[in-house]
Amino acid sequence: MRFDELMKYAEQEGMKAGMEKGMEEGMEKGIEKGRQEGQQTGQNRILSLLDRMLADGQEAMLPRLKEPAVLEEMLKQYCI
Repeated sequence: MRFDELMKYAEQEGMKAGMEKGMEEGMEKGIEKGRQEGQQTGQNRILSLLDRMLADGQEAMLPRLKEPAVLEEMLKQYCI
């Protein structure tokens, strides 16, 4: 193989490795951004539920929101 062919091959392999690394980094950033957005959405849902329950005088039910079934039921009840 000639020198210029070797250089071209090396350049192509370097580009390929760079693209793979870039895709991997992009996926990691996308996953982290999705995680953050999911946490924010969850927090917003809980805050909306608390606001609505307090407005309806449902303070006594607040401790029961730790129970997954109760939380789901209240989210459905308030269409959140």
